[in-house]
Amino acid sequence: LFDKLRVHESYEHKWPSTLKVELKFQGTSVSSTRPAAFPIKFEDVDAGDWSALERRSAELAKTIIGRRTTDIIERVSIAAINFKPTRDTGPTVEELRAREENPIARALEQSEMKRLRDAALAAE
Repeated sequence: LFDKLRVHESYEHKWPSTLKVELKFQGTSVSSTRPAAFPIKFEDVDAGDWSALERRSAELAKTIIGRRTTDIIERVSIAAINFKPTRDTGPTVEELRAREENPIARALEQSEMKRLRDAALAAE
């Protein structure tokens, strides 16, 4: 399971999701967050099919519980967070899928964004 936590080289072709595991111990609550440990492809979560996310969540929970004494754990909650875009006007699902299918268009867009950032920094 620890091998599955590693980020693979093909990571840029997938959409990262942040999974948060919250363990409820006797009388206390401890949260553990593993950001982008399990990249999820859009196709895996289409049409309300969350089995890929559930499978990866279960793997993550097992790795965290495995480090602790399981007899004092009362409850394990897993939530998928970070589904919002990181910028104000985030790309749509269709735009993201198109980028995955067309790496040249994606590279051109990244180049244009870098050029605009560099121009903004030079203007300051």
